[in-house]
Order: sequence, then structure tokens, then C-alpha cells
Amino acid sequence: MARSGEHFLYAASLDLREVPVLVIGGGAVAARKVRSLLRARAAVTAVAPAFHTSFERLRRRMGLRLVRRRFRPSDLKYQRVVFAVTGDMALNTRIAAQAKARGLWVNVAAPPAAGNMQVPAAVHRGHVCIAISTGGASAALARALRERIEKSVGPEWGRQAALLEERRPAVLQQIADPARRRRLLRQLAAPRWARLIQRRGVARAARDMDRTIAAAVDRGAARPAAARGAPPGGRP
Repeated sequence: MARSGEHFLYAASLDLREVPVLVIGGGAVAARKVRSLLRARAAVTAVAPAFHTSFERLRRRMGLRLVRRRFRPSDLKYQRVVFAVTGDMALNTRIAAQAKARGLWVNVAAPPAAGNMQVPAAVHRGHVCIAISTGGASAALARALRERIEKSVGPEWGRQAALLEERRPAVLQQIADPARRRRLLRQLAAPRWARLIQRRGVARAARDMDRTIAAAVDRGAARPAAARGAPPGGRP
């Protein structure tokens, strides 16, 4: 729990598909922001007098819209999320104030406190995303923590998540008892499956998961049958 006077940030994952996003800035840092936003399938417009060479590749391959001029307050119209990533802290602060006045979410590269949204460092492994934030205290610390997590969380965790996504509907459909269903889902989420994927591959883990689910379903079917066959009082 946050201490009195401590600034608590609420962590969330955003679905930005087709959401209009404005990035103001044309340098390498802005390019990294744009690349991640395009991967999230946002509708990105970038505004700057000049752009890093990677912007043109992003325009050709991923549909980025480029506006080659200085920022204007009217650029904020129709946008939902804004990133102020210029090299001018005073300009970033003015952009943030104008965006917040319109009720927009705005992330500011520097000074980060000028915005109302911060983007954490993140480790992506397929469906799995681990986000690390220091609340704007130190981007270097967030990066160091991300690098440490990257070494310990490999692609097998994302593959486990994909197997769980495929099998969860069948578990929900075939096991009616909520307590038994929770136990099985926890069992399928255990770290041993990631280790099995790492050692023996996804196909082996998928077969073993399917056997585990089938056994749980069979046990659930056997219990009502046993209960129906038992005499009153439960004694033979």
C-alpha cells in the first residue's frame, strides 16, 4: 500500500487497436515509441520538422502517418493518446498541458512528471507481458530490472500461455464444479509446464496437458456415478 504522500500509479494494459495516437518528435526515442505503438496496431501520426531514418521504413511497412512540420495545438484534435518526445523539455511541458486540458492521456519523455501517463519497461514473451515501472523515479533502474527479468523468463512462458489459451475454453465447458476447475487451471499454470516446454518441446507439453485435462474430466464424471450407486448412509 502506498505511504501517505506517495504517488501511486495504477498499472493497466491498453487495447490500442485503431486508436488514434499522436507522437510529437522525430528522434530515435520517438521511433522506438512509434514502433511499439504500431505493433499494438494503433493508428499513429508522428509530427516533427525532421525524422530519424527509421520513420520512413515504419511509414512504408506499417502505415505510419508522417507530418513534417512543427507541432500545432490543432494536432491534438481527434487524438486519444499523446506522446511528447521532443528534445525540448519546455515544449514537451506545453504539449502535455494542452493535451491534459483536452482530457487526453499524455506521456512525456522529459520531464515525465508533466504527463499523466507513464509507459513501463516491458518484457514480452508471446501472450505474456511483464511490465516494470519506477513511477518515473529512474528509467535506468526500470531498464536494469527489465534486463534481469529477460534473462530469467524465456520464450517457453509465452508458449505455455498459448497452450493455456487454447485449452481454457474446454476446461470451463467440461468441468462444472468451480473449485475443481480452479485447481486444474492452477495446475496447468504451474512453472513445471514451462520447464517441460524448454526441455521436451511444445508438442510434448501439449500432449501431457491434454492427458491431465482428460484425467480431471474423468474423475469428475466418476464421482457422481459413484454417489448414485452408494446406498443410503453411504455404507456398503
